[in-house]
Amino acid sequence: MTKKEWSTPANAATLIRLILTISLYYFAAKQSIYVFVAIYIAAGISDALDGFLARKLGHVSKKGALLDSVVDHIFYISSIFWLIWLRPEVLNESSAFIIIFVMLFVYVTAKVIMTKKLEFIHLWPSKFAGAALYIFVIGTILLGFYPIALYAYILILAFALAYELRYWSK
Repeated sequence: MTKKEWSTPANAATLIRLILTISLYYFAAKQSIYVFVAIYIAAGISDALDGFLARKLGHVSKKGALLDSVVDHIFYISSIFWLIWLRPEVLNESSAFIIIFVMLFVYVTAKVIMTKKLEFIHLWPSKFAGAALYIFVIGTILLGFYPIALYAYILILAFALAYELRYWSK
């Protein structure tokens, strides 16, 4: 990316999310729950903001979309680790996490086989699944772990992945 591409408001929001994501490890380690949740919320807002800014300001680019997707993946994968770190009781449902990882692996593998490339396009079910994970993490950290919420998230994720695979198979 050129200096100009890096300096767009959308990419700035994405880079802020990356910095916030890194800082969340520190606050998780300190068990600073309320600071963690506040920063997690700010990171989620920056996630919603970057795409909106890119489209509104006419700064949509493949490199910006790739940057956003990479940072999204870092943030959402980290969310699983933060959940385990801050609410270790979630591991009582270890089979649920195995299901999530298997679904994601099958999805990525099938998508690469079908498209011959790894593209990062955010269809509406993926956005919904990301928002569901975001809400699940905040709720679990603040209110405690409820297995039914985890399984509800798995159903949402399964729908999103199936929808996207159907989209890619056309």
